[in-house]
Amino acid sequence: MRRPSPTDQTDLVPSSPSDLDSVFATVVDEEWGRLVAYVTAIVGRGDAEDVARDAVLRGYQALGGFEGTGPLEAWLFRVARSAAIDHVRRSSRRPRIDGDQFDLREVRAEGGMTGESDLHLLISALGADVREAFVLTQVVGCSYDDAARVLDVPIGTIRSRVHRARRELMAALVADEVPPRATRSRTA
Repeated sequence: MRRPSPTDQTDLVPSSPSDLDSVFATVVDEEWGRLVAYVTAIVGRGDAEDVARDAVLRGYQALGGFEGTGPLEAWLFRVARSAAIDHVRRSSRRPRIDGDQFDLREVRAEGGMTGESDLHLLISALGADVREAFVLTQVVGCSYDDAARVLDVPIGTIRSRVHRARRELMAALVADEVPPRATRSRTA
């Protein structure tokens, strides 16, 4: 059963610009775990909390730019996505040494993959666009509509990316092999 999206809550809609600070604080408190999970899917475990904190700070500093055309939660996730992408870009300019990148086939061959870590590694092997849509909707629990807002794509694109992620994950599980880590972003 799918848990209700926090964006369904009507008490988190600011009734006036002066309420925005307190509503933002409430959203951050209630969404922190999901925000970190989403950022983790983009940047890896080692830097996720730092990047999420940076996203909250960026969001707070940019609150004046929140137009109220969608849920504040979706807007915050979009800010988090930008912070995570910026972090990945900066990180790609210097070598990675934190061990978040796995040779998935080697780990499986050694028999070291079980349960949740196996699933985490399989998800991390998905292409970036597919992984983001899958994590937002299936792990974080956002609605397809909210995920489309966060990623700034049509809802049909979210549906096709989630379908592709499920298909790729099932194929990897059935074949008992891990797909190679995507090296470029695929679009739907």
